[in-house]
Amino acid sequence: LVGRGVLALDTRAEQLLPDTRGTIGGAATLEALLSHRSGLAAWGGLYLDLPHEPGTPAARRWILGEAARRADEGHPLRTLYSDLGYMLVGEMVARAASADLADVVRAEVGAPLGIKDGELFFASALSPERRADVLKRVAATERDEWRGRLVRGEVHDENCFALGGVSGHAGLFGVARAVATLGRAVLDAKLGRASTFLRPDLVQLALTPRPGGTYRLGWDGKSGPDSAAGKRASPQTFGHL
Repeated sequence: LVGRGVLALDTRAEQLLPDTRGTIGGAATLEALLSHRSGLAAWGGLYLDLPHEPGTPAARRWILGEAARRADEGHPLRTLYSDLGYMLVGEMVARAASADLADVVRAEVGAPLGIKDGELFFASALSPERRADVLKRVAATERDEWRGRLVRGEVHDENCFALGGVSGHAGLFGVARAVATLGRAVLDAKLGRASTFLRPDLVQLALTPRPGGTYRLGWDGKSGPDSAAGKRASPQTFGHL
């Protein structure tokens, strides 16, 4: 979207999300949100205070507005991984593309990479028939006391569930082949191999470490000696927890 001029990295959240005006999240740019330098808190149990039915447009609007208000109570300039920031990112992408986030992922990621429909998807956006098929192939993940049931074939994260199961921070399902295809496409672009999916210059920009930590745009780099990436991963490794 950035490569086509549909979205810009210096776009502030409030330019696309009017409900965030006057908030710390609303003033943050897409680049700051993507690299976890927005000043937003890491997380918040927004679903616990939700005054609307989960999954409704009113619930979505309330949660996004509230997420933008939850400031990091620590150092104002520190880098802090933020689920809340990625909620705003997902909605910014959807608004800029004038489509639901699930449709954007299908059209802008799945289709160009030849990923089959149903191999990379938001489970909550599937038809009842497709959901039934997914349920046959996935394991249960937890018994959620808030939902009052065993969670299987739906997003684990409660805030994402309250948003309707589709969000920038959670809710996406993928088979190993699809995830590997996406990872290889990004790596190919970084290494300058022929790619019609992503412009190499934009990939290099995205993978450049931002000040204050190991975060890139949408990715993280390997941390210090005790990195969860392990000893065999080089310092140039990039990925996501």
